[in-house]
Amino acid sequence: MAREHQKQIDKFFDRRPILYQPGLAIVLESVNAAIILYQLLYWHQKGKREDGFIFKTSEELRRETGLSRTQQDNGIRRLISLGIVDKKLAQIPAKRHFRVNFVELQKRLPGLKQTYKLTYMNPPIYVDDNLQPITKSTQKTTTNNTNNPP
Repeated sequence: MAREHQKQIDKFFDRRPILYQPGLAIVLESVNAAIILYQLLYWHQKGKREDGFIFKTSEELRRETGLSRTQQDNGIRRLISLGIVDKKLAQIPAKRHFRVNFVELQKRLPGLKQTYKLTYMNPPIYVDDNLQPITKSTQKTTTNNTNNPP
């Protein structure tokens, strides 16, 4: 029944609901930062420039996330202070360009997670060259395939 209500509500809007990781909001101490980071991760998958930056205007982020400019700025400031996101202004008129620092995210997340005593089932060991997490099961499969060539 609740799902039907969600579908009815969704019909009023031209965008799909967004998802974010609540545990990330806890460790970042900011729901806004977690929402923005998840949105940047989503757009990172869709394509980026060679330098890794993607641009988002405050209006685009408002439409995508529902966050006001002030909420966006507070979340972005938190991500920058942790070194997880880089921001620069570029183009004319100036647009905000963002790049997720995956190495810093990878380094900081376990420590932040431990501080807040959060757990997850299959933690990544590190990030590969394609910025994908390598889990223990992936590493085991890769090791097995390397040791047993066809």
